[in-house]
Amino acid sequence: MSGAFGYGMGVANLKTSPAQDYFQLMFEGVDTVSSPWQPLAKGVGRWHMELAQFNAKQSRTTLEYSQKMMRCYNPLEAFSETVNFWQKLCSNFAETGEHVAAVAAKATQPPLGFELLEMPVKRARDTIVLPDLDEPELPLRHPVANAA
Repeated sequence: MSGAFGYGMGVANLKTSPAQDYFQLMFEGVDTVSSPWQPLAKGVGRWHMELAQFNAKQSRTTLEYSQKMMRCYNPLEAFSETVNFWQKLCSNFAETGEHVAAVAAKATQPPLGFELLEMPVKRARDTIVLPDLDEPELPLRHPVANAA
C-alpha cells in the first residue's frame, strides 16, 4: 500500500471507480513529464515575486514622497524631496533589474539531470513581515486612567 498522494500513510486505498488506477497513473505521468519544466516554473514564480516587491517599493516610495511634500515649507525643500524621490525610484528600479536578471539566468540554465524538486514545508500559518512594525508598540493609555 505504498505510493503517491498519501497512500500508505495510514490512508486506506479505497477505489472509488474502476478507472481510479488509470487516473492515478495519468497523474503520476504528468508529474514525471513536467519535472524538467519545474525549474522554469519556479523561475517564473520568482520573477513575479520580484515584480510584486518592486511595485510595493515604488508605492511605498510614492506615499512617503507625498507625505514629505506636505511638510515642505519652501521651494528648496520641495526640490530636495523631489530629487530624493527620483533617486529612490531609480535605485529601486536598478536593484530589481539585477534581481530579475539573476532569476532569469537561473531559470534558463539547463537541468543537470532528472531532478524532482522538493515541496516546501507548509507553515502552520502565513506571516507577513512589515518593516514598519519592528518597533515595540507603546501601550495605549486610557484618558480616565490618566485623570486618576
